[in-house]
Amino acid sequence: MKQLFAILLLLTSFLASFAQYSDPYRMAYDGNNYYVTNKGNGTVSKLDSAFSHSTIITGLYSPNDIFFGAIAGNSVIMILDSNVIKIYDSTTYSSLLTIPIPGALEAHDGLFNPNNTNEFFISDRGDNKIIKGIIGPSPFYNISFSTLTSNISKPAGIIINDQGKLVVVSDTANAKVYEINLNTGSKTTVLSTSLDNFNDVAQDNEDNYYVTCWGNSNLYRYTRTWTTPYVVSTFNHPSGLYANLEDDILGITCTNCQKVEFKFFHLFSPLADITTCQEDSFYVDFTPTYKGIGTYTSGNTFTVQMSDSNGSFANPTDLGSVSTSTPPNSIHAAVPSGQYADSGYLVRLASSSPQVYSYFTKKIEVLSTPNTTLIGGNLLTGCVGTDILLRLPYNADYTYYFSTTADIRTIDSTTYATKSSSDTSFIITMLVTDTRSGCMSIDIIDVNILDNLSLDGLADTATMCEGDTITIASGNSPFRYSWSGSPDMSGINTAAPRFYGKTSTQINVLVADSSNVCSGVDSIHIKVNPKPRLNFTLQELEFCIGDTIFRDFTEGDSLNFTYINYDQTPLASSGWIADSIGRFGYELVYSYSSTGCSNSFGNGYGVHYRDDSIRISNEGEFLEAKIYGSSDNKAWWIINSLGTISGDTLNTNRLMDGDSVYAISSNNSHCRVFSNPIIWEKLGIQNAFNDFSLYPNPSNGTFIVDTDAQILSVSIIDISGKKVYQSNMKNISTNLANGVYFLQVSTAQGFGSKKLLIKD
Repeated sequence: MKQLFAILLLLTSFLASFAQYSDPYRMAYDGNNYYVTNKGNGTVSKLDSAFSHSTIITGLYSPNDIFFGAIAGNSVIMILDSNVIKIYDSTTYSSLLTIPIPGALEAHDGLFNPNNTNEFFISDRGDNKIIKGIIGPSPFYNISFSTLTSNISKPAGIIINDQGKLVVVSDTANAKVYEINLNTGSKTTVLSTSLDNFNDVAQDNEDNYYVTCWGNSNLYRYTRTWTTPYVVSTFNHPSGLYANLEDDILGITCTNCQKVEFKFFHLFSPLADITTCQEDSFYVDFTPTYKGIGTYTSGNTFTVQMSDSNGSFANPTDLGSVSTSTPPNSIHAAVPSGQYADSGYLVRLASSSPQVYSYFTKKIEVLSTPNTTLIGGNLLTGCVGTDILLRLPYNADYTYYFSTTADIRTIDSTTYATKSSSDTSFIITMLVTDTRSGCMSIDIIDVNILDNLSLDGLADTATMCEGDTITIASGNSPFRYSWSGSPDMSGINTAAPRFYGKTSTQINVLVADSSNVCSGVDSIHIKVNPKPRLNFTLQELEFCIGDTIFRDFTEGDSLNFTYINYDQTPLASSGWIADSIGRFGYELVYSYSSTGCSNSFGNGYGVHYRDDSIRISNEGEFLEAKIYGSSDNKAWWIINSLGTISGDTLNTNRLMDGDSVYAISSNNSHCRVFSNPIIWEKLGIQNAFNDFSLYPNPSNGTFIVDTDAQILSVSIIDISGKKVYQSNMKNISTNLANGVYFLQVSTAQGFGSKKLLIKD
């Protein structure tokens, strides 16, 4: 029906000029076509969806009303003509049946009950009554008639209103309107007038009533309570009315005008096409000649709506609205900011109550607004004393204006700058104008000026000991860090790097905030104190029971001992007595009391058993070695530092004159006990001993041999029996290693030997 509406909006005289009617009287509608009875020539006209006129039924006498119903499940057209009901097929328009209406004097208007399709009503203008018709059951569907109510003067037009009551208008002087209960037939006068000859009645979606009046040829509108009469239009004897509520129009037959006219209950439309900038306000004017005959309920809102770029209003965009029950002259509107196509948009007007839309749309062109987004965004952050740049995309047609309390400097056509001497925050209002279209955009730029960064938690200096690792604490601020100054660091991009260098140095740091906007520099001097130097060997030391174990300082001003063994006692002289046999461990800690820096060394040592002594005695044919101690060790004999013979005795026949002989206990190599050496001579063992003195003993390798006899030779023999030194001097000076040796002295009086201890 949209095409029909477009035609109707042109001019209603279009129908009068081209449609052929003869005293048109009543109208019906089947959802697609309108049907009009012509009393003048006894025909029925049809207006199809293209608004083409045709005559579909002829041969009637003087038809009054036409209405649709259903008999035996089939849709039919029912026409009241000369007190009979003439029934036609609603598709072929062929005559089906003619049913007389018993007792009717002037059957005028008829309609079916929408709540009971087997029930219909007819106004009898001549007999002042309302007739009720009932369609019987199958198979014959006989129709029976009865009087619903009587004593209504000349009832003409009838409808069933929104409350389910039959509304009847009277074709009399001082016309009246009645409401009739369909179940009981009781009637109520709802309107008494001084007007003459009401002809027909209709009701719209807002429950307003419309009545044609032959007395003054007016079309009246009343409220749902039959108040506030309003002359909608004036005709020459207007007659039938049909309210097409789906399409929001009222059809009117004008008998003396010889035309059919349609009026919109709600008619409004935008006046002109629109060109606008985004967010700019404009007015959408209503077409002044488009005015519907209906009303708008309280709280109604008229809204300007915009389609999508394809002209679809499936999801319209509201541009502006006004709340009023009377169509305004214009509505203030604006297109919201966004991305829009170059063309294709339409605007329409919408009413909320009732929900109807303008029948015409207009084009709207949305001009693009200038871009107000800075390169990098409109939230700027900078540091005190440095330029903050406002970088804009280049457009030769744009002009810029800034409003702010800060100073704005022009760098070039697309770059502006501002700065502050203190940490602060402020906004810049930027107005951008497109000189081609005149469209303007306003935006806010937020500026935050931050203070330069400093590390309040970073100390000026720190101390550490050589070989240690120190963590540099700078605080927990969410900064970016870059530490430098030494290769001996880890975590150089963290808030707490670790330094493990061996020399004092200055560590520098460059710090920036999380967005690399503001930065700062700082430093810390780290003094590395040395640790005491150690003199030690990795070889475990071996001692004999009863030895004094010494460990000398190498460097440092204090010495601390920690022992793993259980029964050794530390000595103040930095030594201890080896008084238990076994394997033990120790730890030596050297430290500087001034810095607390220390160094340590730990090792194991062994303490072995040692016999008290071993002595050689001459037992005639053999020499006997006697071992004094708690062990059962065997003796070993060393002859001329060459071989070893095991046993506690040595047969003298194995000895030659001048042989050097001594005995050792057979314990491990660490703690052997040596006898005094003897020089064997046939003269007897007593000639093998002489008396001499040796001092100092122990010595550092330099000592004096003191004897009254002339010295013939002085020999030094190591514990393996090897001669390592020989001289005939009294004053001896050697560079032998520390250890135990045997000194043999030969004089004119004989031979003698003593144990020699060399120690640095």
